[in-house]
Amino acid sequence: MLKRRLFVLAYLSPAVLLYGLFVGVPLIQTFYYSMFRWKGLSKKMTFVGPKNLVTVAQDEVMHKAAINQLLLLVCGGLLLIGFSVAIAHALA
Repeated sequence: MLKRRLFVLAYLSPAVLLYGLFVGVPLIQTFYYSMFRWKGLSKKMTFVGPKNLVTVAQDEVMHKAAINQLLLLVCGGLLLIGFSVAIAHALA
């Protein structure tokens, strides 16, 4: 049983580490930077806390962008799955 656990750990750990490095770290950095008022290139960063997040949540343009993104995700996913099933059916 220990041998099996080591085998699973050996194969999963590189994927988990890479996922954490390329997805987790930028996600945490994005949340951190969202708490500041910052021009991007200057060294001056003013802490504003969740005020930026509240502003974004109340912005109508962001609501429209989020709805468009969800529509693109759902419709694009359905089209992709539909085409994939059709191609698989045609090749079978």
